[in-house]
Amino acid sequence: MNNPSLEYKLKEIPAIEFLRLFSALMILVFHYVHFTYKGTSLPQNLSNLNLPFYNFLWIFYEFGKYAVQIFWSISGFIFFLKYKNLIADKLISAKDFFILRLSRLYPLHFLTLLIVLFLQIIYLKQTGLYFINQHNDLPHFLLQLFLASDWEILRGTGFNAPIWSVSVEVITYAIFFVSLRFIGKSAYMKVMMIFVCLLLNAIGFKSSILGCIKYFYAGGLAAFAYESRNKIKRMDSLMLLLFMLLPLTIFMSYILQIKIKSYVFFILLCTPIIIYFLATKLKISPSIIKLSKKLGNLTYASYLIHFPIQLSFMIYFNSKNEAAPYQNPYFLFVYIGVTLILAWFIFNYYEKPLQHYIRKILYTKNY
Repeated sequence: MNNPSLEYKLKEIPAIEFLRLFSALMILVFHYVHFTYKGTSLPQNLSNLNLPFYNFLWIFYEFGKYAVQIFWSISGFIFFLKYKNLIADKLISAKDFFILRLSRLYPLHFLTLLIVLFLQIIYLKQTGLYFINQHNDLPHFLLQLFLASDWEILRGTGFNAPIWSVSVEVITYAIFFVSLRFIGKSAYMKVMMIFVCLLLNAIGFKSSILGCIKYFYAGGLAAFAYESRNKIKRMDSLMLLLFMLLPLTIFMSYILQIKIKSYVFFILLCTPIIIYFLATKLKISPSIIKLSKKLGNLTYASYLIHFPIQLSFMIYFNSKNEAAPYQNPYFLFVYIGVTLILAWFIFNYYEKPLQHYIRKILYTKNY
């Protein structure tokens, strides 16, 4: 796993690591409202205006849920840079590709699934209800165990619900591998995949799997632009033109009565363009590059552990017969600080060692 062909491009674009961290923080802040819940219910008089630093963090509180789509686009960008040629040229097998992915994703998923199972039992004994996610039964457990919680098999969320976005990304990985291996690696293929997903959305098919695919391949288009910037003249101008066409695209969707929400166009077009300009234009010093890598390593752990951390806090406050002090600005800092610190320890002392161990045992090639 030390072959530069798999790693050099990421070292050239550390700004993407900061975008990953920014997206993770958006989700942490967006889910801060969980501290106001009693079981499955929000207070009737709750207003986001009462949450800490709303005037500064309003975009996080109001739109943080769309950070998942940004994550998917970033994944597409990185995957097309790292694996496009390896898969298309048959230099990596399907087995090795999925070992690489699952060794990164599964160990922490399995740990947090068991932790949430244990914590939800405690919360249930305290309150008579589960915390937020009520479908904590055997069928939903088995779906989460096999990273299939959002494959349209069962409705309802349970256990460590944030894993839903990883669940659909696993399906996207399979489509990504098959499309590169058997269809090809041209930009037309990426456009076709996005168009098919948009078409299915427009005629009424709603699926988080379709959402992941289209944002993932939008990130793939950003990777194409990044790799082609020295071959195609005025690539920067073309990307700026696409950005300026965004309002027109949204307007025309309403005029033509295309049933696709405007935020879909906004994220679908804006995120790849932002990724492209961050990758090509933002110059970062060597010391900041090292920091970006360390911060980028925290994103997956912070995403998966933030719900168990919230649940732990709620169990503690229930034991004291107190409500969570969600309006206290210091509590927001404690919540985010604890999440990031634990994410650092988990990555360095659990994720990373297990990842290396699994790859050492199962990996058949030493790329």
